[in-house]
Amino acid sequence: MARRRARSSASPDRGRADDKSVSPDRDSGTSSSPSLSPAARPRRARANARHYRRKGEDQRQAQPVQSNGSKEAIAARLAEEEEMAKRIEERVRERVAQALESEEVQKQIEARLKEERTALEQKVARQLEMEKAALLEAKRREQEERRRKQEELDQILLENRRKVEEAQLKAEQERNKRETQQQHGQQKPSSMRPMGIRLVET
Repeated sequence: MARRRARSSASPDRGRADDKSVSPDRDSGTSSSPSLSPAARPRRARANARHYRRKGEDQRQAQPVQSNGSKEAIAARLAEEEEMAKRIEERVRERVAQALESEEVQKQIEARLKEERTALEQKVARQLEMEKAALLEAKRREQEERRRKQEELDQILLENRRKVEEAQLKAEQERNKRETQQQHGQQKPSSMRPMGIRLVET
C-alpha cells in the first residue's frame, strides 16, 4: 500500500514535469508566431488555398464581348472581300475587253475560226463520200440482184424452150415413123404360094 501511495504521489510530479517539458515548445511556437507580420498570414493562407473553377467558366464570361467583336470583325471582313471581288471582276472585264479589241487577238480568233471551218468542211466532205459510197454499194447490190434474177429467169425459159423443142422433135419423129410404116405397108406386093394360098405381109 505504501508503494502505491508513493507511486501515486510521484505521478503528479511527473505529470507536472512533463507539462513543463512540453510547455516550452508550445511557448516557443507561440513566441515564434508573433515575429511574423500580420500581412504575411493571409498571404500564406491564400497561397496554400486552392480555388477550382468549372471548365469553360472564363470563356462563358468573356463570350459576350468576344461574340460582339467577332460579329463586327466578320461583317467588316465580308464587306472588304465583297469589295475586293467586285474590283477584281471589273479589272478582269476591262482586261478581257482590251484583249479582244487588240489586233493580235483578232488575228488569233480569225485563224482559229478558219481552222474550225476547214475541219468542219473536211468532216462534211468525208461524210458525203461515205454516204455516196454507201448509195453506190446499195445500187450495185440491187443491180447484181436484178441481174441474178434475170439470169435465173432466162435459164428457166431456156430450159422450158429446150423441153418444148425436144417434145416437138420427138412427136415429129414418131409421126414420121408412123407415116413411113404406113407407106411401106401399102407398097409391099402380095405373093401366091403354089398351093393357091395368098399371103399378105404385114
